Amino acid sequence: MSKYTYTNNQIKNVLLRLSYPTILKIDTEPPVAFQEEVKNSFPEYQVSGQQKNEIVLPGQLNALPVMKVEKSRLHTFSEESADVARAAGISGGNGGQISLSNEELILRFSRYSTWSEFKGHAENIVRAFLKIYQPALFKQISLRYINIFNRKDLDLESHNWSELFTDKIAGYFINCDEDKVGSYNQEIVMQLDDAKEHLARYKHLLGRVRGETETCFILDAEYMTAKPCAPSRGMNELEALHGFAENIIERCASKLLREKLGEVEQHE
Repeated sequence: MSKYTYTNNQIKNVLLRLSYPTILKIDTEPPVAFQEEVKNSFPEYQVSGQQKNEIVLPGQLNALPVMKVEKSRLHTFSEESADVARAAGISGGNGGQISLSNEELILRFSRYSTWSEFKGHAENIVRAFLKIYQPALFKQISLRYINIFNRKDLDLESHNWSELFTDKIAGYFINCDEDKVGSYNQEIVMQLDDAKEHLARYKHLLGRVRGETETCFILDAEYMTAKPCAPSRGMNELEALHGFAENIIERCASKLLREKLGEVEQHE
């Protein structure tokens, strides 16, 4: 398929998630060295506690299940806001944030312009993480894109959802009175390659989201590794996941919607 970019993309969140075996050092020591590596791009730092509850089944008969409670620290490194960045004459304003805990590292952008920009931040962060914490392996790597479509913002209020998405995505709305639809939520998890090394989770639904007054169509696509991998392969796997994610809008959106998104074909 041809490759396209969109001048009016509706991506509201892009997330890279790395999960790994528990690293106790992240809970017991302040992440001073990690902050030194990322503070130029993510200067704001906060620490908070997070709690994970797990029901543990007993190994003997007639014993009651036990609630296991684990507490860990969540370290958050954030970009300056767009207004602050402009006033200071520095780059930023992508809503970028790093979340670091003893079992996972998450990089999130709430505004997304290009893959090369996101990948550049990811490379620096992963390099710093590997240098300082030296995980034994990555249990899973995932790349997630959350697109939120508001018909009012796109000047498409007079059109049904079935006109804006392909039959595979919004087929339930064909020949349907949308005003009578109370809720819509579909999800599928599927293998992406014959070697069963990568998975995708596609979720599309109607809903109200924070900051929106209209019902929106949410297209949530997550691509993930199905097997653990060596840390040295982290960026290679991320690039592979991005390859699976390419062209999702062309597969899901109608020609009408793609035109409103400002589709531009990319030439090699």
